[in-house]
Amino acid sequence: MGLAAAGLTFLAVAAIGFGNRGTLGRGFARLGTADPRWLAVAAVAGGLLWLTGTISQAGAARVRLPFVPLCAVQVASSFADHVMPSGCGTMAVNGRFLRRQGLSRSAAASAVLVRTFVGWAGHVVLLFAIVVWRPNGMGRVPGVPWWAWPVGLAGLVGAGVGTARLARKAEAPGRLPLRRLWEAARDLREGFTVMRDWRRAAALWGGSLTGPVLHSVVLYAVARSIGVQLALVHVLVLYLAAAAVTGILPAPGAVGALDVALIAALVAAGVPGSTAAGATIAYRMITVWLPLLPAGALLVVLIRRRVV
Repeated sequence: MGLAAAGLTFLAVAAIGFGNRGTLGRGFARLGTADPRWLAVAAVAGGLLWLTGTISQAGAARVRLPFVPLCAVQVASSFADHVMPSGCGTMAVNGRFLRRQGLSRSAAASAVLVRTFVGWAGHVVLLFAIVVWRPNGMGRVPGVPWWAWPVGLAGLVGAGVGTARLARKAEAPGRLPLRRLWEAARDLREGFTVMRDWRRAAALWGGSLTGPVLHSVVLYAVARSIGVQLALVHVLVLYLAAAAVTGILPAPGAVGALDVALIAALVAAGVPGSTAAGATIAYRMITVWLPLLPAGALLVVLIRRRVV
């Protein structure tokens, strides 16, 4: 069922891309005029994403984890995330690494689930923080109508519940769905015991909140490199809304779906179509396509050395 849904998502996105191939072509051409200084800022922010993942996963575990191998696992898991349904690759690779570090199956599942849940909650916290900071911001942020907020929050809730269920299904395919869901909730409750240590709680929440912000910085920097003048807070809202909507789709790494959502959000914010396409292409190149082969090679090395 999940593979069929992913296939339909891919076909729909491919059809949209083919129908707008002229705009995409102009978007690629637009990148030829990009300011390399802003692209360098985007590249640094993209690299820091792995560091935030390392910090949040370290905070979610109840034992001290070796920093360098853990960081390498985050790089490698970015490859797995783009060959498995969104989010599941990171959960699977980190779960294997934690088992290699001596954690029990339950403890490893708890650490992975609590990181996933806090990452989901971080999106919600950021959205509400913007609403509180700018109570009338929904009307002032370009391209984000009022109804996008409840839709985005509903999408995040669905993504959180769906990811938890997928994790338990992967570990125990023979068990009843309701029991898997109950066990996921139990593991999540046990995982939250790390919050008793303020240092682990700070690492977990700090890494989870910083991740979406860095994604937005990458998008903001590549957009600035080709002349887009949107404020960073606007780009943050556009990214959070697009990620929330596409997070519930089964496509690996939200490939295609997130691209379409980001282009649509930027266009709704007043950015020309070709420029929005160019910014989205550059964002995906930095966060996905350029690191993909090195991350895949690193995953093979980690498996062979029995790190994961």
